[in-house]
Amino acid sequence: MHLTALALHAIAASATAHSWAPRIDAKDAPAIRAALDGGQPFVAAGALSPEACDAWTDELMRTLGDVPCTQQIAGEPFEAPLAEFFYDALASTHEEPHFLFDEALLDGDLRDAAIAPQRAIFDGEESWLDAFPAARRPADACVVCAGAGARSPLHRDPYDWTGTSLCLEGSKVWRFLLDVDDAELEAYKLPSEAFGDDSAGTQSDIDLYCVLEGDWPHAAEFENRDLVKAKAGPENFTPSADVPGRFCTALQFAGDVVVVPPKSWHQTYALEPSCAVASQFCGRRDAPTVFEHMLRHQSRDDDGVLDLARTAPPRDAVRALFARLDDLDS
Repeated sequence: MHLTALALHAIAASATAHSWAPRIDAKDAPAIRAALDGGQPFVAAGALSPEACDAWTDELMRTLGDVPCTQQIAGEPFEAPLAEFFYDALASTHEEPHFLFDEALLDGDLRDAAIAPQRAIFDGEESWLDAFPAARRPADACVVCAGAGARSPLHRDPYDWTGTSLCLEGSKVWRFLLDVDDAELEAYKLPSEAFGDDSAGTQSDIDLYCVLEGDWPHAAEFENRDLVKAKAGPENFTPSADVPGRFCTALQFAGDVVVVPPKSWHQTYALEPSCAVASQFCGRRDAPTVFEHMLRHQSRDDDGVLDLARTAPPRDAVRALFARLDDLDS
């Protein structure tokens, strides 16, 4: 897509419809619950201490630094050890960004340490995804590393569950589109290995960060969060196409968990070299919508499953769901 006068006008106009996602102390359980019930993006600030973040990234390099991973430079994939990414990413730019996404890298203590602060957001509630048959269980500890200027695709997550992402190093901008239809973004489905269909999320080729206006702070200036916030605002980026509706921005630093509500279109941008672990959660709040989506996508009738999603114990409801999908193989 080409930049047009309409696109330039759209980002200027949308600034009036822009808001900042709230930052909530991760230890403030009542405020976190209220934010989850409100269904809007937010940042659970300080979910992991700086010392714990440093210890985690040190252990990642010590135990997995030599493991080959698929990496990208300007969208071109190649295989290289994980540790090399962090050296090479120092050369990352807006025009030639370095990016890494790996769903299978983590297990054991490293996985558990990255997932625990994200699960804590839900105040002890069980994720129903843990009860899915093993072959159908989504990866719940996806490593996402990015050099400065790297961005994810604009997308929304599969099956309308709640997404979470813990930043362990660096800082990122998250842009969320509100009140937007898939058709307005020329969206398309992605294939799912687990389900053998096109249910692995929905993506758009629109880049919300297409043109960078001005310069970024120097590395030493990232301690000044007010300066970083000023640079991360919508006036500093021009999208690749007209973007309808309202949007909000979240600013994420090491130790923060960003909570992504169901059906939320979002795209991230790395302000500096960063490392995060992304996951997802499905509790009683999400289950009816998630179940309905899965049944509809595979052309199955409800047959009472949605009532179970609202009332039955999680594992009983999940068992009934997969029996209805003719896919109970656990």
